[in-house]
Amino acid sequence: MIAEIYPLRRMPRGIGVLDYRIPDDMHAARGMFVAVPLRKQMVWGIVRRVKDAPPRGIRVRSITDVAKQEGLREAELSFFEELARSLAVSVSTLLYTSLPVPPSRENTQVPAPAVGTPLMIPKSEAATVARLSAQLSSCRTAFAQAPDLKRMAAVIAGYAVLNPEKKLCVVCPHVRDVRLLARLLGNLSPLCVTGDESNRERYALWQNYRQRPQGVLITTRAGALYADAQTASIFLVRSGHPDHAQHDRNPRLDAREALRLFADHMTTGFYFLDVFPRPEDLLLFGEEQVLAYPTGSYPVLIDQLKEQPASGHAILCASTVEAIAQALERQERVLLVYNKKGYARRLVCKDCAAQVMCRACGHPVRVHRHTTECILCGETAPIALTCPSCRGTKIDQRGFGIERIADALSQMFPDTPCAFIDAEHQEDRGNRIVLATRWYLENAFDPSAPARFGCVVHLDPDTPLYSTDVRASACALWSLAEWQGAAHAMRAPLSIQTQEPQWFARHLAEPMVFLREELARRKTYGQPPYERWLTVELREAEPHKKEMEMYRLKDALERLTDISVTVEGEQLIVRCAGRAFEEALPLFATLDDRFIIDMHAFVG
Repeated sequence: MIAEIYPLRRMPRGIGVLDYRIPDDMHAARGMFVAVPLRKQMVWGIVRRVKDAPPRGIRVRSITDVAKQEGLREAELSFFEELARSLAVSVSTLLYTSLPVPPSRENTQVPAPAVGTPLMIPKSEAATVARLSAQLSSCRTAFAQAPDLKRMAAVIAGYAVLNPEKKLCVVCPHVRDVRLLARLLGNLSPLCVTGDESNRERYALWQNYRQRPQGVLITTRAGALYADAQTASIFLVRSGHPDHAQHDRNPRLDAREALRLFADHMTTGFYFLDVFPRPEDLLLFGEEQVLAYPTGSYPVLIDQLKEQPASGHAILCASTVEAIAQALERQERVLLVYNKKGYARRLVCKDCAAQVMCRACGHPVRVHRHTTECILCGETAPIALTCPSCRGTKIDQRGFGIERIADALSQMFPDTPCAFIDAEHQEDRGNRIVLATRWYLENAFDPSAPARFGCVVHLDPDTPLYSTDVRASACALWSLAEWQGAAHAMRAPLSIQTQEPQWFARHLAEPMVFLREELARRKTYGQPPYERWLTVELREAEPHKKEMEMYRLKDALERLTDISVTVEGEQLIVRCAGRAFEEALPLFATLDDRFIIDMHAFVG
């Protein structure tokens, strides 16, 4: 008998399975883990199927061992095969990057379940949490809005109490989210996978979860596909976060799309939890399945254009300065949000208007007090005293970074210490005025024990609106909703400085109207999710050969119906309407691994 095996190694896109002989004293069946020789080493693989005999004249090597533990069930392996086809990667590569392999020595000790402190929420919000938990229990798919991670944990805990017999999988965008959730849901004794564990530890956790009739697994994208056929419900926490998608290595996997396919394949409960829905979520779940979490808090809008003439600073409006002064008089702390690091945005020569670029790679630099830092390669250098183009000495610092605003606040309030928190400056030290980038929200803010502030002011929520990305408007509202949730947890009022107060006022008051209008715009212009957009890059050192191969691929794609291809830099942007994506998949499957295909490049 011959077994077709998916080796658990990165395999070329065009290689499906390898044939191995089954020894007479062994039993192998679809989904089982088996050890096989491959390239002078022993590797684990998963059996695709068993057949009678190989073609005549082909020498077939033998399976050397069969794992004692249970392998993949039929429904689970067929899901991986379908997902690999949709991503245009080999099944072996997808299995290798998604699952742990049997260790050389069996691990009998499973990491202890996480423990934590009791999850407490304000009494005024208990009815809302109970309502959302009950609504999720009554439907198979839904989007539930919650202002922060603590409230999301409360909804999951409520769901688990109503469904004690169900096995749950909770997927987070970051390791920190896993640890915070594990502490908040400690009474459920969850298993946790962060991706930092060894293969031996991950395999023990995976097998333990599979053998449980009920329980909770909390994981990052690294363990997103640990869910098995017995998993009753899947929760994606902070579902709109871009880190749910992997764009820097193969396979280019988006956990949201992969688990949606899993939920459809297994008829599993599938729920998104986030501060604000994406327009795509309205199509995915339906408007009636988007569940709101009313908090009663609403940001104060500061019209930046009206106040600019009377303001003493280009960034800080008069109302903002007044709010800071009033909070300081009440002996309260102030949190200001400004998501631009450094001292200034750029260096410009006043004589020739040339912008100073990185000497190493020619890209723009971020300006600090005494140095510049390349935003691409990280090269640091002293601030240029002369223009590289005309040798002029009139070098001007344009724009504002968080350090420059901190200096301005120190001058306005000389008796009040001011600190700024970003990736390089991470200590709060209890300063009365704190300037923070988004790093604070992702790495320092704890919704279960938030720092207390008297007021929170977002100095520049308009920045995402200036992006050319199709998701710009949705990203602006999603980012603002995250800070709004943080302010709610701090029990502090939120103010926002904006040049578009009417735009924010309308869409914050009627979010469903915004989502409908955004979907209508995307449909009109053929943007995702109505058309499938993907990117193709080619790793080829010889420029002429690279150009010719990309041209041939572009020509082959354009011969298909309802597909348009544009060249942007060194990559192709492929737009597929209708069923064109399914028709293009066989073509993508024939490409060698020098072609890097990102099926979810424009999903955020």
